[in-house]
Amino acid sequence: MPKSTVKLERVKTPDFSMKHQFIRPAVGLFTNEGVEHYYFQLWLPTEVSNPDNLTVEYVEIHPWMIVDNGELIEWESERLLERGLVAESGLAKFPLRWDLTDLKRYCEKPEAPNPIEVYNKIVGEMKKYIEFRDEGHYTIIALWIIGTYLHPIFETYPFLYVGGTKGVGKTKTLRFIEMLAFNSVNSLSVSSASLYRICQGMAATLLIDETSYLSSRERHEDLRTLLYGRYKSGQTVQRVEKKGKIGKLEVEYFRVYGPTAMANIEGLEDVLADRAIEIIMLRTANSELANREILEDKPVWQEMRNMLYRLALQYWSVVRKIYRELNGENIKVKLQLTGRQMERWKPLIAIALWIGGETPNILANAILKLEKEKSEESIETLDYILLTALSRNVKEDAYYSLKDIKNWIQTELGEDQPPKWLDGRVIGRYLRKFGFTEKRRVGGGVEYLLKVKNIIEVCKRMGVESVDNSSLSSVSSLINSRLTSEQSEKSEQKCKKNIYIICRTCLQTLNNIKTYQNTGQLGKCELCGRYDQMFKAEIWLEG
Repeated sequence: MPKSTVKLERVKTPDFSMKHQFIRPAVGLFTNEGVEHYYFQLWLPTEVSNPDNLTVEYVEIHPWMIVDNGELIEWESERLLERGLVAESGLAKFPLRWDLTDLKRYCEKPEAPNPIEVYNKIVGEMKKYIEFRDEGHYTIIALWIIGTYLHPIFETYPFLYVGGTKGVGKTKTLRFIEMLAFNSVNSLSVSSASLYRICQGMAATLLIDETSYLSSRERHEDLRTLLYGRYKSGQTVQRVEKKGKIGKLEVEYFRVYGPTAMANIEGLEDVLADRAIEIIMLRTANSELANREILEDKPVWQEMRNMLYRLALQYWSVVRKIYRELNGENIKVKLQLTGRQMERWKPLIAIALWIGGETPNILANAILKLEKEKSEESIETLDYILLTALSRNVKEDAYYSLKDIKNWIQTELGEDQPPKWLDGRVIGRYLRKFGFTEKRRVGGGVEYLLKVKNIIEVCKRMGVESVDNSSLSSVSSLINSRLTSEQSEKSEQKCKKNIYIICRTCLQTLNNIKTYQNTGQLGKCELCGRYDQMFKAEIWLEG
């Protein structure tokens, strides 16, 4: 009778020695023989040969690790374990964005171009497609792109937000970033569930255009949860996932820290805005620039990505040293930044100081301007619009429906149709933020209790000028009350010319406007106080 064979199982033993280092897919750091190294994990074409005669049997796309010293290591458990490394789970397959010829040259001779050369090349290329209202905005975008290749060495990495009205170039700016940033992924092209795995397995630069938020409420909530975990290194996000054929529910943890760039019209909620560098764009008057498309197959994108990989591998330790010394009296850029402001700008300041030249001064001026704008704008656009709408329409203490409030906001916006992002959930969140929490559910939906006294008090605290509805029956009467002082002045001339910054409603209402010009900006109307698109108008008043 044949002897029975017994299959021996592998012996598993907990390891308490701490001799193994766990490394994250895509990019990170490890220590070997007391020396720290920076690495990128890449998927490379790999020949698989017969072990007997070394003939190539087939070619596959296989994961490898390129180390800062030029060493190429197979991303395979046995090869990694030889160096005391253990790969974390969540490996994701992604396209190769480093040219193979240039990668081979780096392995043979690890070196990098001058940082200022790469920075100038990014800024120069950006100016061919995009027009910003401030020169410093080009510097911010360029530094932010460079930083996407270095984000593991920072404790936090700031969100980048690009805002403005339709047609200003927000989507094109994200497209430019997509061409150059490390492992960039447009969130619109993938499902919400896949985003978590992509962020963990690719350490991806996540690009979120406004349409990503609008596809569904569930997607909006998924993205928000994901974003809360992407700002700070080491944070994890938990998701309940179905496992196996029977769909057993299990909690899974994702490391999702990484760079994120966003673009939309309506702005960011408080939590995200506090962690974001915000750039507001205006529509360009240069039609040639506006119509110039960013084509993916242009060789310059590949050339610059090659440079960016090399820069990160060669200079990561220099940038990290500068970053860690940016505290207290050691800071070389004289900026009065504290708390969250310093945390937000610190990575870009470190990169600017490393690049040198005029870059730190350009960045410093841009920071001062943007932070001044941020501090002066004590309330958000929708805050202002909502409070103005309540002030105009709530004449007595009563319950008011979300539908009515939505219509009031629509009127303030001057739109024929309410924006897609404006729904009951958004309005309810803002009402609760201002203390209007008492509500009831009726047949037609939800109603909130609004009291005139409370609205006046909130408006006063938030710096919004409340409107006395009893004395103002229309926009025209409000305008007339604002112009009383000008009209009462004695003048020998028959008419008096005045320049005002006014909204679209006033532009359509007044008949004494001679000329006007669209400013291309949102703002507060000098006549009626409405927050809308602003126009610079010549108004002739009777003397």
